[in-house]
Amino acid sequence: MRLDSQPEWVYIFGSSKRVDRPELLSRFGPLMQGALAYFGKSRCFLVVDRDGIGYEVALSKPGYQATLTDYEVEAKLYGHLRTESRAFSLVP
Repeated sequence: MRLDSQPEWVYIFGSSKRVDRPELLSRFGPLMQGALAYFGKSRCFLVVDRDGIGYEVALSKPGYQATLTDYEVEAKLYGHLRTESRAFSLVP
């Protein structure tokens, strides 16, 4: 599956180092809601590597509607980012 073949989804892949699990999980909501608002998507899938211990995975609830707070968060977290599309291939 190509990630861009699912236009209603935003995918977040990340890693954490020396962040305990409760703190990491508390950051998921704002991170996902900000991404949904910033990219104008309706679904979000997040995967975070916990410093090699394991993975935390989150999925947005269906029917997401951005709030004013979500737009404030997206401006803080994502407003400085630029996005671009590039073709890539795997080198054998």
